[in-house]
Parts: sequence; C-alpha cells; structure tokens
Amino acid sequence: MNSYPRVVEVRVTDDELHVRYDNGDEGAFSLRRLYSLRPYKRLLDPRYRAQVRIEGAVVCWPEGEDISPDYLYEQVTNPTDDSTVSFEESMPVISAFLGLIIRMYYSESGRHHTPHFHAEYGEYEASYSISDGTLLSGFIPPAKQKFIDAWVELHRDELMVNWKLCREGEEPVRIRGLE
Repeated sequence: MNSYPRVVEVRVTDDELHVRYDNGDEGAFSLRRLYSLRPYKRLLDPRYRAQVRIEGAVVCWPEGEDISPDYLYEQVTNPTDDSTVSFEESMPVISAFLGLIIRMYYSESGRHHTPHFHAEYGEYEASYSISDGTLLSGFIPPAKQKFIDAWVELHRDELMVNWKLCREGEEPVRIRGLE
C-alpha cells in the first residue's frame, strides 16, 4: 500500500486547504490550482469548499471531488519544490487514445472502494465506474464519451486487474486504446 502518511485533520480557510498528517507533517495547499479544472468548479463556492472531509486517506467533498493523497502530501510538504508532480501526473496513465487520457489510482476511502478510473480530454475531466461505465463525476464531451463507453466494454477485465493492482499498492499496467 501507499507509504504516505495519513491525513488526520483538514480544514479550509479562504482558498487554502490546511492539512495535518499522522506523522506530524502539516501545511497548506492552494485550492486555486484546482478551480480551473471542470470537476472542481463547485469548490469556487466557499460554502461548498468548507464541506471538506477525510474518507480513509483521501481529502474529498460531498459530490465526489477528491485529491490524490500522494499529490496532496507532496504539495503540502514541498510547496516550493519544482520537481513535484502535477495533480494529473500523480495518477498513472493507463491508456491514451483519440485525445483521451485515462488514469487510475486507488486509496482506502469510501469512493475509492468503488472501482473507477479517471478520463481527461483537453480541459474536461470525469470519473467512471469500471463495472458499468457509469459517469461518477465530471464531464467529457458526448463526441468523446462514446469512445470511452466502447473502450470500457472492450477492456473491463483489464481495468479490474489494474484496480486490484492499485489496491495492492502496485503500479497499474497500460491498456491498449481504441484505434
């Protein structure tokens, strides 16, 4: 499993997320870097932003927005380190096709007990259930959505294998895209 410390406290002040970990590390994360990403638009509302909570090891909000635990820890503990990965890079790419990028990570939280993957297309991002391809959160344009649907149908078994690998702390493997 993940070797990063667990979040034990989280609170929001203005546009910052203040996080404390079980190893004593603590710091702030600017939420402004998420505001331009479509799945995080709700965070522009201070009342919604204040509903932040911890589910397992993941900082999240009621409608499913979450932050990769690895990414958050690196940003909180190394805020000026230019070598840290971007939010998107914190989730391994498992496939790329027709302008779509598919990523997956796992952590032990409520939503992360549901096998799912993340899709990106330009400025758009969404999460999908592996079992039936249902959109869990976010948005992908309909013209690209049909390709994701077809890809899930073709690779559902491989997606589940990757989910199990991630759950065991292993890196997921690449899955062929649509051609």
